[in-house]
Amino acid sequence: MSHYSHGLKDNALVFHPCGVCSFGTIPEMPQYGLPGGDVFLRAGVHLGPNRGFGVRHIWEAHQADLAKHGCMSIEGVAAHIASIVVPNAPIYCEFRELRGGQRLAVLKLKMGSLILEPRQERRGFGYYVVTWYPKPRPNGTLVGRIVDPTRQK
Repeated sequence: MSHYSHGLKDNALVFHPCGVCSFGTIPEMPQYGLPGGDVFLRAGVHLGPNRGFGVRHIWEAHQADLAKHGCMSIEGVAAHIASIVVPNAPIYCEFRELRGGQRLAVLKLKMGSLILEPRQERRGFGYYVVTWYPKPRPNGTLVGRIVDPTRQK
């Protein structure tokens, strides 16, 4: 039985395959009014089509498409997300009014797109993975790129 099915609370962080909490960093983009922050993945919950967040939602909503990318189990979702949030991956913003800030999309051709939501949590501010979908076509404006952690100050 998967630990994603039992035991992990919905908001529990799922670690990057290399053992850290953060999957990458969104740089501060003051020209667009976007704060910088780390990208986090939560265990999440699937509430139905287009409703939910995190690993459980991505797996339940997109199993067939994930399999096409070599992700054959819910345990593989974090590695799939890690393959998208890589240095220089483009970040898009739709600039729609949302409570708490703008949703961002990070995409990698052939790997699909992630939707990230800015959230202030007890651990601090960050961008949390809402969902993944196989379409790599961006919606919105290119606002930046994922920061290479080896080039940060």
